[in-house]
Amino acid sequence: MRIHVVYDGDGNIIATAEIASGPDEPSLTPLPSPGQASAEFDVPGDYEEMTPLERHNSLKVDVQGSSPALVRRATSEG
Repeated sequence: MRIHVVYDGDGNIIATAEIASGPDEPSLTPLPSPGQASAEFDVPGDYEEMTPLERHNSLKVDVQGSSPALVRRATSEG
């Protein structure tokens, strides 16, 4: 499963949308506002069965590397 993610400069997820897996499936792409960025990611296997809200609360974007990466949110972050 792939998702489109909008995130802020700290890697906090603002919005997500599942990317359609077929040409006949409906799809939407959230757009970033100023100060935000967006990217597409493969959802880690452990998170595929979660609801979108559970994924939103469990993951963040690592913005420290050369390219953004979807990672587990530290438990102290909420």
